Amino acid sequence: MGCSQTCNCNQSNTDDCDRTSGVCFCKSGWTGSSCAEDKNECLAKNEVSVCPANSDCTNTAGSYICTCRPPYARNTSGQCQVLNNCVRNAAKCSHTCYINSAGKEACFCSDNLVLGVDKFKCVVPFYSHGQSSSDILINPANKSSNGMYFSKVTFSEYTPFGNSLWKEAYIFSNGVISFSTSALSRDPDFKLTLSQDNYIIAPFWSKMDATEGSVYYNLYEKCDEVTFKTPGNSSSSPFKAVVMERAAADIKSFYSLTDFDVNRVLVTTWINVQPESVTSTTNAETTSFQLVYISGHSKVRVGYTNQFTDQETAYVIFIYQQDKMKWQPKEGRIIKAGFVRPESGITDIALTVDQIYNLDHMIGVGSGMIGTWTYEVSRLTSSTQKCQRYTCGHAELLTNTEYKSDIDQLYKCPCTVNLLDRRWLLYESRGKVECYALSSIVKSRLLQDNIRNRLCCYQNRYSHSFISLAQYDENRRKSSNIHNSPQAGHILISDPWSSSTHSSKAVQDNVQANKWCCKESLSSALCERFNAVFPDMECTNDIPYIPSHILGDPHFITLDDLNYTMNGWGEYTLMDIPSRRFILQGRTEKAETINGMKINATIFSAFAAKEGDNPAFQVKLSLDKSAMIITANNKDITNNFYRLSNYILVTESVGIRRENILNKIVVTAAFPAGVTIIIQVGVRDLEIDLEVDKSLRSSTKGLLGNFNGIPEDDFELPNGTVLPSNISEKEILEQFAPWYKVTLHNSVFIYDAGRTTNDYQHPEFVPVFSDSLSQAQVNETLTVCGAENKECIYDYIATRDAALALSTKDKKEEIVIKKQKLCK
Repeated sequence: MGCSQTCNCNQSNTDDCDRTSGVCFCKSGWTGSSCAEDKNECLAKNEVSVCPANSDCTNTAGSYICTCRPPYARNTSGQCQVLNNCVRNAAKCSHTCYINSAGKEACFCSDNLVLGVDKFKCVVPFYSHGQSSSDILINPANKSSNGMYFSKVTFSEYTPFGNSLWKEAYIFSNGVISFSTSALSRDPDFKLTLSQDNYIIAPFWSKMDATEGSVYYNLYEKCDEVTFKTPGNSSSSPFKAVVMERAAADIKSFYSLTDFDVNRVLVTTWINVQPESVTSTTNAETTSFQLVYISGHSKVRVGYTNQFTDQETAYVIFIYQQDKMKWQPKEGRIIKAGFVRPESGITDIALTVDQIYNLDHMIGVGSGMIGTWTYEVSRLTSSTQKCQRYTCGHAELLTNTEYKSDIDQLYKCPCTVNLLDRRWLLYESRGKVECYALSSIVKSRLLQDNIRNRLCCYQNRYSHSFISLAQYDENRRKSSNIHNSPQAGHILISDPWSSSTHSSKAVQDNVQANKWCCKESLSSALCERFNAVFPDMECTNDIPYIPSHILGDPHFITLDDLNYTMNGWGEYTLMDIPSRRFILQGRTEKAETINGMKINATIFSAFAAKEGDNPAFQVKLSLDKSAMIITANNKDITNNFYRLSNYILVTESVGIRRENILNKIVVTAAFPAGVTIIIQVGVRDLEIDLEVDKSLRSSTKGLLGNFNGIPEDDFELPNGTVLPSNISEKEILEQFAPWYKVTLHNSVFIYDAGRTTNDYQHPEFVPVFSDSLSQAQVNETLTVCGAENKECIYDYIATRDAALALSTKDKKEEIVIKKQKLCK
């Protein structure tokens, strides 16, 4: 072995040891620090079994033995299989013949089959039943007027039979189940049942003595009433998994299916039931039979893959226990076996007296097995079934703590449309209902690891074509979030903006499932069930952002609501957020009158923004000052932006969209940092609004202030020096603005070849200052601007353009109204 005395290893069980650390490397079958402990290979968990199928594992010291279970034996490849090696009885056995341990020939049946009484032919045994299976006995308290006992079974989900869906079934003591009525005729009569439009399954329908024998039933459901806290009679039987597994195997076997996903199984068993008025004192006339109702989805070939169908299929299996059907023919006794579906008529499986009394010895239809019949009894597709299948398939999310955490992290829906900021993107319109989801830009930073999203839906009470701003804004305030309604939004299972095909498909299915459950299903309970998994949660009136504005001949409204005018001519940093590596810059140029004359005032003609190392987003005023020239992701997107009324472009660094508000075309750009800029053409200028996430408080610098909630210190210089808030416009221009001039080092503008920021800087320019206007000049503006709107007064005096001044006045009033409404 080559180990020194420092290794404390069991020599015979060790392959090698580390001379430095003394670690023992054990031979196969041994474990422990010294390789002295036997490893029990037979108890290995979460691993492939060490022994082949149909064998038992026996642990030995340092090893194990695999023994094939009789009648299986090892073949040449080491697998356990039944060797069909009989000579005399090979032809007599219906399935396989083998030599048993006593050296005699014996017949063998594969899984889910047993040998019949003749010991040669395999038959289908009863499904698990009786008290040991936690079955329920028919309730003797429920006795119909004609003497039959019955029990009502409530399904947790709607289940198909015929061309209808059912929530209940009635199990009668006389060998019949009804889906449509509890007042079934005591006399077995298929034609009468058909004429009354009743839906029944009758494995052995006759007049029976309700006091003799036992009738058991058990309902096994994939998604039971416990899962969704709905009424139902699902089983808590320890055999549930076994029954569901066998049901799937039987349907696959009988109908040659690739796979079958079981939704529910109703097993009803009549044990030793007797006919009515038995005169024999020996009670020899008894019969035992079983009805198994199974519904689920089959897998079929679609293209190159196998997929489960949307159609839910239902089957019945009648099992008649061999030599347990002991009723004898008697005059006047009527027995019916089969089922009735009014849309397709009567299926009668035994047309003669001889057949009805020998069901346990006949080869049944569909199964090819003695005493067993099987039929497909329904094949339906409906929104109700699709809803049930979808929600059942996602029921595990109800107890998924990670999923709950994802939901809790998502922003709540704003309670009205006017509270919707640009973090939300329109996902779909349904007539007068509009639904929004969180944009991928917002999620990329603030909710980066959250794969979920939220759909917020609103009753649209506004139109983008309103002439009146007040009317437009009022109707947006009245357009409230829809809650507790089929039209409501909900949690989205995935992100609708994801580039992943799987994620996109998951969202489409999720939204479609909401329509199935909440708009098209048979019951509002299914909508509640959907919302249990994908909640429609309450909205919030909290405002997550703070607005800021620049309008007219540059009039600034900072994030802390300080109002001032700065008419510098050049390029300036409006907002710098070092912690997010975000910067917003603006370019001014000399203003013009309506006749094209340059004047001593400035307007904004371009804006550029950039986050991190990503390409800049830029908007420039066109040469004729009537449109925007837009650059994003290093491409000119202007033509597409103006051509498509619903234009959207989402990259890793910015989400851009076109909005049409009050007959104006607006471009919005949302950045992961938490900043959204909204730009539109004013009167021969560009106007910009900002929505800045509250989480960015005290992290900004620039001409739009430091965002700390204190307007008095918004004139803060990069070195931390704070200028008084009441300084003059001249002092603002000379002492504050120059600190935020764009440099060759920090510019994010996109320049034409050969140009830099230096070509746009004009420190020599001296504008008209509003605080130096004479009273006589102010009086001239009263008819246009009134006495209070200082921005309008300045713009009118500087430009002599009433349209421009009124645009500033309207914009300022709009801002004031919006802030008042947001505060409410």
